[in-house]
Amino acid sequence: YGGHLWTTGESWRDGGLASEFATRQQIYPLVVRCQARNAYAVDCSDTFGAQSMTYHDFCVSVLDKIHGLFRSYYLPPVLYKNLDNDAMVYGYRDDSDIFSAMVPGFPRRLELWEVVTRPGHHYDPAVRGFMPVELYDPEFWMRYKSLSSRKCFHPIYRMRARHPRASTNDAVFAFWTTRYAHVIALSPGAVAAPSVHFGLPLWYFNREQVDSIATAIFNKWHIH
Repeated sequence: YGGHLWTTGESWRDGGLASEFATRQQIYPLVVRCQARNAYAVDCSDTFGAQSMTYHDFCVSVLDKIHGLFRSYYLPPVLYKNLDNDAMVYGYRDDSDIFSAMVPGFPRRLELWEVVTRPGHHYDPAVRGFMPVELYDPEFWMRYKSLSSRKCFHPIYRMRARHPRASTNDAVFAFWTTRYAHVIALSPGAVAAPSVHFGLPLWYFNREQVDSIATAIFNKWHIH
């Protein structure tokens, strides 16, 4: 079997990787390893989430959302969620991850498609930002819970929020997972390669930029 996949899709409260967990557990930010079976667990005595696809295969430690149900009473006041402020304006490439930096061709910015941002349209930036986004290992929560990302998690894109102090600002929404990057498919010409995941529907984004992303991924996989 091959070792690499490209996954993406709608990421409202119960979509994306979070769909693996029961709705009653979808309270964000969610520490996957410790809160997959009890979203309100305050310690990590139950590590059921370590067996989940999200943690074990995708290498994600914490799930967060722009639109969802949040544990606001656990957050310091400066980190309270606000849908308008937290919404996405555009994505930008994370050049700090050594693994991701070695894959050429990703555009520096990922911007919304002009068709959906025209005046009067739903994502007119004068009215609202983009909301169906799932976020991974957000730094504000990783610091707050003294967590570190797993070695197989490699950010590709982070988001710019509508407000610079939003808890979602600079959060990862696209990443490589190298969990099975050593696996080679049983077919001629197959190569070992990482999988990639986008926590949002790419249909809403600039066509040329999305095409460039696809080209970069397929080049990494030696698909031409």
